[in-house]
Amino acid sequence: MTSIIIRIIFGLFVWLVFGQILSKQLKFKRNTKTFINITCKIIGIAVVVFSIIDLVEYLLHFNEL
Repeated sequence: MTSIIIRIIFGLFVWLVFGQILSKQLKFKRNTKTFINITCKIIGIAVVVFSIIDLVEYLLHFNEL
């Protein structure tokens, strides 16, 4: 259960913050910054979605444990 929550928090961090941090810290061209932001959003959303699926699966099978 704790690992699912940590994965959700990590996914939200990548989705909302990590792309902006990389864009500000490193000197890239404009197109590269856009690519990094879009890539981080896609990866973050994927991590959050799979974590939520695991959470729902865990909650559905909670009574069986």
